[in-house]
Formats: sequence, C-alpha cells, structure tokens
Amino acid sequence: MTKFLCLIAFLIASSASAFNLLPPTTNLEMARAAQSPANSWTILVYLHADHNLDGSSVVDMQEMQKVGSSNTFNIVVQWDRSEVSGVQRGVVGQGKFNVVQKMPELNSDDPKVLADFISWGIQKYPARRYGLVMWDHGGQWDGGFGGDETNKGDGISVMDMRRAIQAGMAQSQQKKFDFLTFDTCLMGGLELLTAFGDLSNMYIANPELDFGDGWEYTTTFSYLKNNPSVPMNLFATKENELWGKHHSSDEADILYRAHSAYDPSKLPALLAASKNFSTALGTAWQTEADQLATLRSKVLEYNIDTDEPRAPKNYVDYGHYAALVAKTTQDANLRSASANLQAAIKSTVIAKTLGKNNQAASGISIWMPADSSELPEASVLESYDQLYKISDTGWNTFLENNWFGTVEDNSEAPTLELQESRNLIGPNANKPAEVDFRVAGKDLDGVYASIGREIGQSFNLYGDLFFDRAEEGEFTAEWDGSLIYLSDGKNRDLFTGFFQDAGDTLLAATAQYTEPRDQVSTPVIVLMNAETLKITAMLDDSGSSPREMLARPGGTLEFEYLRYATIDDEDPEFALTGGKVTIPPAGLKALRSFYAPAPKGDYSLVFGVTDWAGNEQTDDVSIKIQ
Repeated sequence: MTKFLCLIAFLIASSASAFNLLPPTTNLEMARAAQSPANSWTILVYLHADHNLDGSSVVDMQEMQKVGSSNTFNIVVQWDRSEVSGVQRGVVGQGKFNVVQKMPELNSDDPKVLADFISWGIQKYPARRYGLVMWDHGGQWDGGFGGDETNKGDGISVMDMRRAIQAGMAQSQQKKFDFLTFDTCLMGGLELLTAFGDLSNMYIANPELDFGDGWEYTTTFSYLKNNPSVPMNLFATKENELWGKHHSSDEADILYRAHSAYDPSKLPALLAASKNFSTALGTAWQTEADQLATLRSKVLEYNIDTDEPRAPKNYVDYGHYAALVAKTTQDANLRSASANLQAAIKSTVIAKTLGKNNQAASGISIWMPADSSELPEASVLESYDQLYKISDTGWNTFLENNWFGTVEDNSEAPTLELQESRNLIGPNANKPAEVDFRVAGKDLDGVYASIGREIGQSFNLYGDLFFDRAEEGEFTAEWDGSLIYLSDGKNRDLFTGFFQDAGDTLLAATAQYTEPRDQVSTPVIVLMNAETLKITAMLDDSGSSPREMLARPGGTLEFEYLRYATIDDEDPEFALTGGKVTIPPAGLKALRSFYAPAPKGDYSLVFGVTDWAGNEQTDDVSIKIQ
C-alpha cells in the first residue's frame, strides 16, 4: 500500500473514531491492520517452563505443532525451559518449532521479560487479531504467576503482571487482545478478572486447580485457524467444550474441574452488583453475622492444602456464596442484592465446564480466608486493597470491616466426646476396632478420623480413615487394622492420604518425585480415589499452587507422613516413609494399590470435629496391632 493510501485510510479511520463509528485505535494498529490479511491471527504463548513442568510444556508444544502456523495464523512462542539453557523465541510450524531468536538465560518472572516478548511478538508478526496465553503455575491474587527455578524466582505478582502486559501493549501500540488466557491453576477469580479483563475482549481461566493437561492446543488452535473470523463469545464456548473433553478421563477432573470464560464487557455491571452486595452484606452483618458466617462451611472451596488438609481454603465460589446468602438472610435488601449479583455473574461467565461435585459453582472465585489461626497480616490486606479496581467491588471493605472480625471472634471449637470402644487389640476384617463418639456445636463443619502410630515419644500420622459432614449426634468409627499401599511389582510404599474437604472421595498424599537419572526430587501431591484405590493424578507442588505434571517411567515416588514431637503437638513436619516405588513403563496409573495389615505396634485413631473457622477438637483411642 502506498503512503498516500495509508494516509487516506488513517484519516478515514480517525474521522470514524471521532464520530464513535469505530473503537479508538492507534496509528500503528491501523498500519498493521492495513498490512495484514483479513481475519489474520497472532497468538502469543508465554511458555514459562523453567521448573518441574518442563515435560508438560513439551507435550503442549507438540500439540501446537500438529496445527502449525500459516501466512494468516501465527503461533508465536517464547519458551523458557529447565532442561534447555537459554530462552528461545520462534514460530510453531507443522511438526517443528522454528526458532527465530536464541537468547541467554532470562528470568521469566521478570515483568520486563514478559513485556519485551509481547512487544516483540506483536510488532514482528502483525495481524488483525491477537491472543495471549500465559502458561505456568498460577496462584490467584496472592500467588501470582510463574516461578523461575533457575533464577530462584518467586513469580510475578498480579499487579506487576498487569503492568508488564500493559507495557508490552503500549510499546507495540496495541489496544486490546481478542482473548487473554491463563493456562494455569486458580486464575479464574474476581481479583484476576478485574486486573486483566480490560486488556482483552475475552478472559479465560480456571477458578480451580488444573488437575489435568491444561489447554488442548491441537483442537482449540485448529478451530481458531479454521474459523478466523469467529466472534469471541462463540470461540470461548467452543474452547470450553474442547477443554471439557480434554479433562474428562481422570477422576480428579471428572469430580472437581472448573474452567470458565468471562466477558469483560460485563465487568461494569458485575462491579456495581458486587459493590451493592458487599454493602448490603455488611449492613445485614450487624444482626445476622452468625447465620451468614456459618454459610462459609457450606460454600464450594478451591485449591488443595496438604500442610493443613482440614483448614478452610482461602478461595470460595463467589456466586455460590451469594446463592447461599440469598436463601438464608432475612434482610430483603441483601436478598435482592444477592440475586442481582448472581445474575451479573451469570451474565459475565458466558461458558464454564464443571465437575460432578461442584455443579453448584458459578465459575468465579473470590478471596475469603476463614482460618482463625492464620488471619492475614496488615501487609497482605494492604496488597489486596491495591489490586486493580478491587475497591470498586466493595469486597475488601466487607472483609476488613466485617468478615475478619467475625473469624477472629470465633475461637471456640465444637465438642467431641468419646464413648464406648471395642476390639482395640488385634483388630482385623472380621473383628474391626469400633469406637463410638458424639459431636456437638452451633457451627459444625466436618468430622474425621485419622490413623497414626506412636513410636517412642513421637507420633506419626499416616492418613485419614474418613472425613464427613458433621451434624450433632453420635458416630461409630471402624478400623480393621489395615493401611493403603502402592506397589511397582518389586517394592511398595505406604500411601499417606488425607481428604481435603468433608465428603471428598479423593485422598491427597504428599511425596517426593525424582525423575529418571536425576538426583533432585520434587515435592508432589498424588491423588487417589478412596473408593476404587485408583491413582488419578500427580500434581507438582513446588510452585504457587499444585498443577498436574508428568510422571515419567523410571522415576520414583517416596511418600511422606506427618511427624509430631508428641501426639498433642500442633506443629508437625513432613517425614519420608522410607519406602520407594518406581513408575512402571505404563505410567503412574499402572502402580498397584491395595490394603494390607499395618506393621505390628501401637497405633491411635485420632478423632476430630471442625467448624467453619478451622477450630477443631480432637481426642484419640489407642489400638495395638499384634
């Protein structure tokens, strides 16, 4: 195009913008559009894998290579790996990665590195439409994104990441991305939507952990490549459908997956509805605090915490909490505000894929810490207040003026009373140990029994027998003297699993995973179906949140238990069981799991009851295995 025609195009577009016929844009954007084929795409993938997810990044790169780029469809990647020195930039081709630029080792947690990639990718590969994929660990607002192990990085904070993306867009004079997604865990929250929503026409993320393989790049990019003019709402719906199919085989995904697409154009209405809800909630709190706070034990939670498996999680489903409030409150204004918030969330979340156990989820999380023993410090609250537009939601005000005070005041644990016990010596399948107990309290949450062993003065906690919803009344627990083991055919190890929430069917066990021919181990979480004893997933636990990772044949797993100085100690440490199993050629799920009699010795059944604020009362019964 000649300079004269470019000038005419610019003047026409500028005039149209002045009369609101076109969205405001920049000179460079217009020039790129004029030079680019209609409906052309450039998708920027920030493939941050300088850590234990390196193998997963290779799998996703292979998925992209099945699609490849074309003269109208560019998959542009910056790839930082732990097993390859330096950083590579390039374009994904059919069956290969065409490296355009090799750079020295960079800290991918550095906001400037992210900004430079965005600017470089947009300017070097101009198109009419742009997408940005942020690939790595994600930890909601306080965990941020990333974790560059080579550079000992702690990740990028949400606000630094927002500024980095804005800087990259400003350097390339790009107004918005057509879509922006986090192929990570936990970034589907209100705090993230407000931080990144205005930078794109569609925001896609997971409010829950990614228990499976993340995005399905082959089918998703193929769809976009074959339908380049697709409106973003239709693309988001299709991406959710494809993501759901990709996450439909593993038990953890089937039960607990959560993936959403959000329409940022609905943000003003959502912020207004949230502000009204927060204000009305704070007003009703003066007379209904007990009833409204108790709902915290019923709301859907997100994330895993193996350090304190029965403690309340920090993130809940925002819409689900609003729905529970609407059914509970006697305040007509709050009931109306709750209904309006649910409607605004439903309008914003235009597509979602949920698991069987969280069908009540609205698909958007929010920060609502409820552990009375670990309330956020002042510096954390200050950081929350500084999140982009969080003050427009009013949620920070509600937390600080109402919620945290109620949590702090709730320091009284429910009651647990042990009653009759039977068969405490040499229990077996035909004659199990039986313990009757009673629980009571006004704000009960869960009731559990765990198995532990007394060795000298210390006490080793090996895992849960059960963890159920608590109601006032009497319970009976049974134990036949057996524990869960995993075997690779030659060696076996104790599976030390704990439930994360009352009513769960998945046990989560901590372990150390070592790659074949490697000397350095990685902390992981292994998930098992408590009913079928099938391994469902292994999650990398070294980043800001656990995320699914590959268990390579020949790698080893060594499980950990919680070791207490005494049975009454409240500050345990993780200790290795001393066993070790090797991943079979057929993979992690080929490990055999089974019940076997516990070794001889003195054991304890530890019983506990919890409330919504994490307060718990415990007691124990001694059992001898002969």
